[in-house]
Amino acid sequence: MIKLFRILLIASALACLPGQWLSAADTKPTLTPEQRKEVQDLLAEFRKARGQTEVRLELIDKLAEIGPLAIHQVEQQVFKDLQRPLADYRQQFARAAAQVFAAQTGMKQAQEVGELRAKALETSRQEGLTKEQITKVIDPAIDRLKEILLVDRQDVFAKGMNLERARDALLEQGAEWDRCRLKRNALVDDSSDKSVAVPFAEYLKQDEELAIFSAMPLDDIAKQAMQANNQLAGRFEAEEVRCMREVNLMRSLLGLNVLTFDPLLGNAARDHSADMQKYNFFSHESSIDGKKTPWDRAKLAGTSAGAENIAAGMKDGVGAFRTWWYSPGHHKNMMGDSTRIGIGRQETLWTAMFGG
Repeated sequence: MIKLFRILLIASALACLPGQWLSAADTKPTLTPEQRKEVQDLLAEFRKARGQTEVRLELIDKLAEIGPLAIHQVEQQVFKDLQRPLADYRQQFARAAAQVFAAQTGMKQAQEVGELRAKALETSRQEGLTKEQITKVIDPAIDRLKEILLVDRQDVFAKGMNLERARDALLEQGAEWDRCRLKRNALVDDSSDKSVAVPFAEYLKQDEELAIFSAMPLDDIAKQAMQANNQLAGRFEAEEVRCMREVNLMRSLLGLNVLTFDPLLGNAARDHSADMQKYNFFSHESSIDGKKTPWDRAKLAGTSAGAENIAAGMKDGVGAFRTWWYSPGHHKNMMGDSTRIGIGRQETLWTAMFGG
């Protein structure tokens, strides 16, 4: 029942309805002392073999033989090792994208942009918005807006010196990510767990799009918000930032204001995600004193909020965004009249809070 309920929540993500309380079940796998020692030794070897992809892939296979907890620990290390090269690549890609934007002679097809935005926003703000309308009306408008407003990735590669070589090196390292993902899927008989990580090539493509967005010409107000967000990004973890930037990319494509990252909302959101994990529930309502509603949690964190989204089952920030994008209530929250956003993740549990 818990598994089915969780899958339904991931699929439909009912933004405006409180979920039911889930009873805690002590069914999590554990490691024996001997297994813990073996995992620690293998992880030590894994860290020492940095840069030796084939060796590390073999160690991932050995850890997978121990079980899901061992794979989880090596996944954490793989993700950590990828952060610096990913950040360097994002900056390099964004610099090349800025050069491509600079070579353009002004925005083309302004009339079409206006018509696409008006149609998408009119649909988004309908009282009875449905997932089908998002898929059939808003998504095609977004795809076309990307074609018009964002530069082509291949043009960026042509402009950036050694950019494709850097990408190839990342993809080689990303083989460790994919090996962990495949091993986890083989070990865990739970469709929600199998959705938490996308193939690394897809993850990297998402990052390239976000890097193009960071170089996109914007008006002065949007530029100021983006600059502020760049300074505040260090107050959030990397996947939380990716999720917030994806929200802002979609808002910018539709001509909406850029949301400013709010660390206080982020603290409230992260705390709620942690509570949902610790106390095994999935709901906007909490039984914890002082944290019953999103508004209580925002006030406790020293700020205010106007809306909240929750999701479960994703490690990837863009994946969390897409879950909300196709859920009408969540969609409206992300594309609403807010000015601030804070997102907090705990493992694969996500909370987003929005403020005016």
